[in-house]
Amino acid sequence: MSMIPLLIALVAAPGDAPLDLARLPANKWVLLHEEDASGGKNFARAIFAPNVQRFYLWGIGGDMPARNVYKRFELEAFDPAEPKWIEAFPAAAAGKWSADSYPPFRILGQNGPDGLKHDEGPRLQVVSGYHATNRVRFWDFDGIPRPSPIHTFNMACWDSKRNRVIYYGDSTTFALDPATNSWIDLKAVNHPIACQVVAWASMCYDSKRDRVLLIGGGLATNPSGAAPTWLYDCAANKWERPKVKTEPPPRCNAALVYDPATQSAVLFGGYDQSAAVNDTWIFDGRTDTWSQRTPVLAPPPMYEPAAALLPGVESKVLVCGYDARKVKLGNQATTSAQKETWVYDIAANSWTPIDASLNLPGYTWMTADASHKDGVVFMTAFGNKRRTYAMRYDTSAAPIERPGAPLGTVAWKYPEQKLSLENAPAPDPATTAKMLENLPVNTMVDAAPPGMLISKTWSTAVLDSDRHEVLYIGGGHSGYSGNDIARYSLATNRWSLDFPPRFPPYLEGTNAGLFGWSYGRMPFSQHTYLWYCYDPQSKTMVYFARPSIPAGIEVQPTDDPESVFVYDPKEHGYTTWVYDPAKKQMLPPDFGRRFANEWHLCAIGTPRGVYVAENNRLHHAKVDRSTGRIAWAVVDDAFPKADEVVKYHYEYQPIVHDTKRDRLIQIKGDGKRVHVFARGFGDSAKWELIVAGDAAIGREAVYIPKHDVILWLGDRLHVYDCASKTMRTLDIVMPKGSYNHECAMVYDEKHDVCVALLPRSFTGPMQTFLFRYRPGK
Repeated sequence: MSMIPLLIALVAAPGDAPLDLARLPANKWVLLHEEDASGGKNFARAIFAPNVQRFYLWGIGGDMPARNVYKRFELEAFDPAEPKWIEAFPAAAAGKWSADSYPPFRILGQNGPDGLKHDEGPRLQVVSGYHATNRVRFWDFDGIPRPSPIHTFNMACWDSKRNRVIYYGDSTTFALDPATNSWIDLKAVNHPIACQVVAWASMCYDSKRDRVLLIGGGLATNPSGAAPTWLYDCAANKWERPKVKTEPPPRCNAALVYDPATQSAVLFGGYDQSAAVNDTWIFDGRTDTWSQRTPVLAPPPMYEPAAALLPGVESKVLVCGYDARKVKLGNQATTSAQKETWVYDIAANSWTPIDASLNLPGYTWMTADASHKDGVVFMTAFGNKRRTYAMRYDTSAAPIERPGAPLGTVAWKYPEQKLSLENAPAPDPATTAKMLENLPVNTMVDAAPPGMLISKTWSTAVLDSDRHEVLYIGGGHSGYSGNDIARYSLATNRWSLDFPPRFPPYLEGTNAGLFGWSYGRMPFSQHTYLWYCYDPQSKTMVYFARPSIPAGIEVQPTDDPESVFVYDPKEHGYTTWVYDPAKKQMLPPDFGRRFANEWHLCAIGTPRGVYVAENNRLHHAKVDRSTGRIAWAVVDDAFPKADEVVKYHYEYQPIVHDTKRDRLIQIKGDGKRVHVFARGFGDSAKWELIVAGDAAIGREAVYIPKHDVILWLGDRLHVYDCASKTMRTLDIVMPKGSYNHECAMVYDEKHDVCVALLPRSFTGPMQTFLFRYRPGK
């Protein structure tokens, strides 16, 4: 009998005898159930409840019969005796609810024909783009309390003392009783500090000490951006921060499994928001200490391995995931890399591959747990179909050869970008200097720096006038979402990254304004428009980020535990970030800004400090380089109305410093008409419209003091002569590329050259052009 018919024969069809799990072939994943993705629950932690012998999934997702509701109930159970997923309705709802009729949750911000009124019914809010975070609220339906479902990732575990599943999310510690499918808000005394809406963390239950271990994840508003080690005392109903000298570096979606025999938890792999890792750590519950293990061989780096304690053997942990090194351009969703299965022997400190691979192209999230009574591990994989497997582990099975990876191996997101820039040939300053000296005038010259830089959508760039380097951040939403600061050196004609970019798990291309900040207390990428500038007074780059923290969230902006406060934008203002390019250091966010963001917001650095124009107001910011604190003042709150009908482009309103006359100039307009406004710095100075001309507005503008002109970049290059108050379009050949939201331009006075950044395509490779202006040419 071939293997495939054997596996099919082992699966019980409806009405057949129960599946004999003891007959499963050793060390093979056996498909027990397959269905379409209508059940959803992607990014859910599956838990096996031994008291009822069912495998549980709680979460959201799947098909949507209406735009604002999901098709399937948020809690489902899998009974191995009749292998299929069914709605796990509360026992109290028997006879009231069915698969076709139950009180649904609605999706925040979406409306649809579900029979509910516009303002009726509870709303879901989960980790996604546009500032959304996991929000848990208990709602009462027919006298039955239910929590609004969230993406749990690995933040759930089995409490074997009380036969319940414990969850943490949105500062709420709550539990599911699988005997009745009922929920309870445990109303814990406290919650992990500045970790209210932490996501992507890992949890496990220490049955010897009746407590839960929580670590890692992201979206924590503390200096690390993750949850450090926290312990939940189940009896005391209280979270505590143990005194630990060493902890694993922060990571998301790591495998975390508790072993009662050694009274320790095993942590493996995960994603440090820059790369997948393959390190192994042990938390000793007897001493509350972390130690890193150094096995000779380890599995390859894995972004989000499924994991379980193997039943029937002592102190062995299983992980299953794909080799993250085989993913290109950070595109996890389409990976065809084979899912590998490895076993870690805690006592021997050794990893061993087993012959239990899966070919699941496009599947990323998998979740596993063990049935110790049945002696098997169950695993569910999410993709175009939801597949549930079982595996019986046998130590006597013949070993297999698999290369694995040396300890410390990482798999970078967008490795093509990072490695191509790092491996570029050594620069030749003399050749670059000659190129700049002989640059033809009024011609776009491709500098062709080696390596590949991914363009950042809806972004600009600024010039560090002290180092004569371009600083470039941005992205998010529908494009590249790394939060790196890229810099281009005119002296070397090289791009480099100040640090590896960090990406939020599963939110690539959707995070227009992701909640909180990344590891290392760096703002996540978002559209930056004209929202940052270089300040020559403080020698820093200042970034006026879009608001990303809602009211009521605990924030710990510095390493000082006493710095924690509950954020209220009305009281504290909005976040501004100060970056020291010399030290490559982002300072703690400053919360003193009293205005949020409009698309037309624009900023300029001057020897007098930073000036920001928004909503017809002009603000002044004085930056303290040592602390990142900013002193704000409103300089002017009146801007003249246009004297003719011009619909100013809502994003293209650049501001420059006219150094010859020591004044600010702002350009506004549309596709046919441009207005130029000027304002001095005196106490009595006011904005004045100094000229209106026929031209197309562009977002990127620079002032060139040598020729007393302003250049701005649209699909053409336009010039305004400050002395004659005239404007014209330059008759030059423009290179192919994107001239809309992705281009940028700066001017360096030392080299008398403009640097224009033009992506080849939307979120494609960046092109770096040099342009030297000469009037009359």
